[in-house]
Amino acid sequence: MLYDYLLTHYNPNEPIFIEDITLSNTRTDLLQKLKALCDTGKIKIFSNGVYYIPKESMLKNGRALSPTTVITHKYIKRSGKIIGYYASHTLANQIGITTQVPYVTEIVTNNTATECRKETLCGQEFIIRKARCPITNNNYYILQLLDLLNDLDKYTDKPHNEVYGVIRKYLKAYHITKEEITQYIGTYPSKAAEILLNCLSNQQKVTKGKCTSFDSSMDPFYSEENMSHLKKLVADVKSGKEKLTEHELIEY
Repeated sequence: MLYDYLLTHYNPNEPIFIEDITLSNTRTDLLQKLKALCDTGKIKIFSNGVYYIPKESMLKNGRALSPTTVITHKYIKRSGKIIGYYASHTLANQIGITTQVPYVTEIVTNNTATECRKETLCGQEFIIRKARCPITNNNYYILQLLDLLNDLDKYTDKPHNEVYGVIRKYLKAYHITKEEITQYIGTYPSKAAEILLNCLSNQQKVTKGKCTSFDSSMDPFYSEENMSHLKKLVADVKSGKEKLTEHELIEY
């Protein structure tokens, strides 16, 4: 019965976390049955509480489960729901604003009660950080951008005008609206709002190279009304009229 359940709910080489198994068995009973399946070779154990159905391979011992796959399923996408995202140099590298390959992968997730900690799997280190607000399928792309903007200079080795262009493309690709930005930006330091405003300005002064222009006339996101809204938001934060405090968010 357990093996049939696993075959129905999991693909080969997909991590199986014992706490996600919804059968009525006690944990002790589950552990005994999982051990029995391991003894027959039907499943394999990756680490304490983590198992997987081995994928067929020409290799004698099959294709091993990678630490990155386990971490992704544990902290980023769990049971089909997005609960985290890659951050810092990892995200910067993914979207193309740095050529640096991160030595340690950093992840922001709902699935931790600790502000920041290290986790090591098979000799590979990961930094796991607690999310500022609940991460969902509908907001992860906004939160990971704001997280990046908060310390942008630390994560890029490219000229500002080039970086700003990448960020504008990111905003358009995910159809991020001013309402979405307003909803979440209050949980981040004002620096994120300032950089975002610079990215969206028609002309930016950069440390290297000439000023660049950006034709925003065809996109309502870059309208005068939207830009005025963002400028007012930054001004209110600087003047103390608006305070950046964490708040409960309405989940979708």
